[in-house]
Amino acid sequence: MMIKKIISIALVIIFSVIVSSQAEEQLKTLTKKEFMDLETKNADKIMQDQIKAARERKKDILKRVEVIFNEIDTNKDGKITVEEQKTYQTRVVEFRKNLMQLADTNKDNKISNKEMQDAIKKYDLNKDNVLSEDEVKKALKK
Repeated sequence: MMIKKIISIALVIIFSVIVSSQAEEQLKTLTKKEFMDLETKNADKIMQDQIKAARERKKDILKRVEVIFNEIDTNKDGKITVEEQKTYQTRVVEFRKNLMQLADTNKDNKISNKEMQDAIKKYDLNKDNVLSEDEVKKALKK
């Protein structure tokens, strides 16, 4: 579904590029083959840009996954044991409870975008726009 949407958007952009590039030049009659060749060339460029962006996003995701792995692997042996998984799950549950207590200012058991933004502004000590486990614990001690 997402790919179809991306392709549809790409085709609209391609057609716009073709029309605008022809507007700058002398408009001429195009055969179906000429039109298809132009569209294919522009589609290839757009797809290459999208692939490059996707690779960058993948690198970012892999970095985050590695950080999480390293947090779970407390003995640093390159393996995640069942005990390490359970310990990490407990930490995550505790963090979520603490975050809810801290950020859910209207006590509706949900954290809205505004509540989250307000909590980050107030409690993000290192100003990285992320509330860490330590920052939430420190804020709760106040």
